[in-house]
Amino acid sequence: MPTTLQLDMAAVRDVANRVVDVVGLLTLQSIRLRLPTMPPATDALTIRLSRGVSVESRRLAYLLEAAADELGRALEAILAYAHDGAALARRTELALMGLEIGEFEPSSEPSIRRSPRTAGTPTPPPGVADDLHGALSQALLLAQGADLRAQSPVDVTQLRAAATALHASARTLRAAMSSGDRPAAMLDRFGGWLETDAAGAAAQLNSSVARWATAYESVREQVQEPAALYRGWLAAAVAGADRDAVDLSEAAAHGRAALREYASTSISEISCLGHPLLGTSA
Repeated sequence: MPTTLQLDMAAVRDVANRVVDVVGLLTLQSIRLRLPTMPPATDALTIRLSRGVSVESRRLAYLLEAAADELGRALEAILAYAHDGAALARRTELALMGLEIGEFEPSSEPSIRRSPRTAGTPTPPPGVADDLHGALSQALLLAQGADLRAQSPVDVTQLRAAATALHASARTLRAAMSSGDRPAAMLDRFGGWLETDAAGAAAQLNSSVARWATAYESVREQVQEPAALYRGWLAAAVAGADRDAVDLSEAAAHGRAALREYASTSISEISCLGHPLLGTSA
């Protein structure tokens, strides 16, 4: 332990401001991820895939939300430690001057840790209808869908920039406090978690969304022709015209093949180690 207390409160406050910015970034990102993904088409496959994206987005949202809360708790502990150190140093000065001072009351404990939340498990995608009209109906709903201009749900570079800010804050804290190694190590652990585990999970989600967007645009292109034939057949049926002129069997086979390929699109469940916990070395 150092024999004298070195404490630069201005530097500690600067660290606090930077950590608050990281907490704010994680919180904002988690709220955005919790917003449901709206399906661009009303066919059963697209609806289920969009729900799968929503579930995995929410899973990452809850991870970032919990990490932001725990990082906030760590900041509470760091500031309490610094304030108590400054108060003790000042009380020592006053005692050496001969003043009578009351009993020291340390700062309060950090807030209670947030209870974990679970995102749940998405149901498997529905099978592709084998009957002619079922397959063509789904193809028609898909063909009428809107363009899916999917953007990456998470800006991974922002997470890595936040990690860099935490590592820089840890270095500042070590220089500002003679006993700053332990709180600085907590910031370093959070920085490491953000730049590897959290960024990796975000990249997984981004990859799933990009894969879905590519598959959606591809299958929508493939079902345009069978959907147009089926639309014409339905119009003829409504008008009472001869429907035998339109052979739907080949169109249905083409539509089923495209839908089965689309159904194989997977929204991977993200995997991420838990964030560091205050009061532990992990």
